Amino acid sequence: MSQGFVPRREDEARERQLPVGLFDRQARGVKQDAIAQAYLARQNAREGVMFVGKAPEQTPGCRTERRRSPDGPSTDPWIVRSTALVNHCDWYLFDEAFGPLFLKFGTYFPYNAKVGLNGHEWLKRPLAKEGLGYQALDKGVLRCRNPKRAQERADSCSAAKIDALIRKGLARLPHPFTREDRRAGYR
Repeated sequence: MSQGFVPRREDEARERQLPVGLFDRQARGVKQDAIAQAYLARQNAREGVMFVGKAPEQTPGCRTERRRSPDGPSTDPWIVRSTALVNHCDWYLFDEAFGPLFLKFGTYFPYNAKVGLNGHEWLKRPLAKEGLGYQALDKGVLRCRNPKRAQERADSCSAAKIDALIRKGLARLPHPFTREDRRAGYR
């Protein structure tokens, strides 16, 4: 599966002409968020994938080891939980409702995934559309002309909305599981 997933991911980035950035220890002074902000400025509020980041990260995973059988001389393969240094692929997206976010995939089984989004960005977008003046913080809103409306909006965020966002993002990206795998219920 890994041998198929990695090339699909790279082909997708090439076909879409997406910039691919390497996040590694060599780029110590540069934070991933700063790189994302530069691409976000060029996105002009258009929904879609902005760029792809790649980096090796320590992650939980599975491996096999040989264990001695109860009969003594023979061994059997055994699956054990472990950690490994695995390349990860971060797809940085811009969503009209949620703003900037990323979907991160490990490139090795069990294909750990992570979503990074900021609920405050989800809150700021409609406040700006509705013309409600507010003072933004990096990760929050300091004050708003209509705090009651801001609180109503904040309270309306739900797991279902976040799940829909993730499904929308996953539909745009190469996936470690094939269509047949997903039809069979693997997610």
